[in-house]
Amino acid sequence: MAGLGRRLGAMDLPDARKVHTGAVSRLGGVAIFLSFHVILGLIIYLSHENKAFQIHDEKVFFAFFGGVIIFGIGLIDDIMRLGYRIKFVGQIAAATIAFYGGVQIQHIGPFGFDLEFGWFSYAVTVFWFLLFINSINLADGLDGLAGGVVFFAAFIMMVLLTVHGDFGTAMIFAALGGAVLGFLRYNFNPAIIFMGDSGSYFLGYTLAATAILCSVKSELSALLLIPLACLGVPIFDTILSPIRRFVAGRGLFSPDKSHIHHRLLEMGLSTPKVVILIYGLSLLLGLMAIGMVSFRSELRGFFLVLLAAGIFIFIRKLRYFEYFTAEKMYGWLIDVTDTSGFSQERRSFLNIQMDIVKSRGFEELWENVKRAVEVIHFDMAEFNVKRNGECLHRWVWVRNPDEKTKIGDNVLEIHLPLIEGLQEYTGTLMIAKDIERRPLHSYTLRRVEHLRRAIKEKFRKIGKEWEEVEIRGECREPVLTECLKIKDAGMTEGESSRIQ
Repeated sequence: MAGLGRRLGAMDLPDARKVHTGAVSRLGGVAIFLSFHVILGLIIYLSHENKAFQIHDEKVFFAFFGGVIIFGIGLIDDIMRLGYRIKFVGQIAAATIAFYGGVQIQHIGPFGFDLEFGWFSYAVTVFWFLLFINSINLADGLDGLAGGVVFFAAFIMMVLLTVHGDFGTAMIFAALGGAVLGFLRYNFNPAIIFMGDSGSYFLGYTLAATAILCSVKSELSALLLIPLACLGVPIFDTILSPIRRFVAGRGLFSPDKSHIHHRLLEMGLSTPKVVILIYGLSLLLGLMAIGMVSFRSELRGFFLVLLAAGIFIFIRKLRYFEYFTAEKMYGWLIDVTDTSGFSQERRSFLNIQMDIVKSRGFEELWENVKRAVEVIHFDMAEFNVKRNGECLHRWVWVRNPDEKTKIGDNVLEIHLPLIEGLQEYTGTLMIAKDIERRPLHSYTLRRVEHLRRAIKEKFRKIGKEWEEVEIRGECREPVLTECLKIKDAGMTEGESSRIQ
């Protein structure tokens, strides 16, 4: 497979997100796919006279057909690298084929109650398949991790189904576990071959489909939870990954190096130790699920409490709560309400922006600018109007004039250009804030930019009006009259700043 991988270009090359250091073939999934069907075929052939082992069923046929589809999607991706949208559609198509053939989750009733899904059965079934497929795919980040987790799930299911007398479905799990076990010999650290997407997709799909098949009988419906529990670590990682990426402002499907196995490596564990630890957790979760299914309702509550406590400790140990600290979530909610306009302050600021746009001259514009600067809690503002680079007028506002001299090293100064490009009339707005006395809010700079845009647009319009007035020899703006007097008298910029 390694030579075939090189010829087809299906090689996994090391990068900043990968743990391995050399090029490794991604065609291990082909060996798993072929081994599974050969083993299952031999089992069926050798036991064809025993009706208990027969699995000739229309549901099984459609499930296997969907498995071929998902394997093909993964194999193409291993060779050509498909986009995530195409792979996602392929996963849904394979799940739909299985659903059409009768591999459906119509209801669940593990603890004495029966929940019928009705029209939602298709959505629940497809989600089940997607959850398993992508969980195994994400777990395939360390040598032997995904294959080992699947082996434990298949082994536990095989034993339970054999005890319950469902030998046909148990054979499917036996074939799946045998194919994976043979592959693990070459995939455990240091791996000489990877299963690739073809292998991880096929294993996740087959595990999901077979779990549904074994739960068709009402008395075995609780067994649907066993493989779900065995895959608890990768499934939890699959659910958490898009959430933490969303919180971190990244694409929901963008690859990263913050999965559970990556966090364990960062804690100083070696690759084999991380894999063995997750093996142990998978086995423990599987045994707990068996206990919840088999024991009385009183003990089920104990297992649920124990499971919840374990999950909490595990998440805290891996520092995933860093994404959901109270301070960060509060800041995010403040940003959301401010951006959406729900907060009263944001609506007030929006009203001032509208007044800025309606200003009929620089004097009125300056009055509205002062209101805006005060609302966003700045302590000082300076507004300059220039013509061909020479200052025509300068306005200054200070929140507390008596404290002007106290503004020191902790001041944030922002200089905002109000005209872009070559214009006869230009302007600048400087605003300052003592951040020691009043810290910045998370939305302050965003409002400053909204203010700049509103002023810039109005400044351009007023500048054009002034140019037209000067061409006609008129002067309707009092400040313009003063500015022209200043210019004619040859006053300096410092002297003109005293005209308020």
